[in-house]
Amino acid sequence: MSIFDKRYVTVTINQETYFREVGMDDELGVRMAEDEFNNMILDAVYNEIIEEEFMVNFQQVNTIIQTIPNVLDRQILQNFYNYAVRVDGVE
Repeated sequence: MSIFDKRYVTVTINQETYFREVGMDDELGVRMAEDEFNNMILDAVYNEIIEEEFMVNFQQVNTIIQTIPNVLDRQILQNFYNYAVRVDGVE
């Protein structure tokens, strides 16, 4: 069952907001802090909408580019690398 198929209630105690899952027969589940609830929702949303995850080590990519023996090929890849870094806003 998806988290989006469940129901929750908000409980405020001493100006602190908590969430509780509404279970079978309207029984309330364990109290969750607001940040715990928000993280749970974010994780569920990410799992639903993110198709792939890519991890790039820019330092490693740059090191590999520097090892390319052909100067022209190295310059083409270096230009593309510089462009990608600039467009992505990574320094």
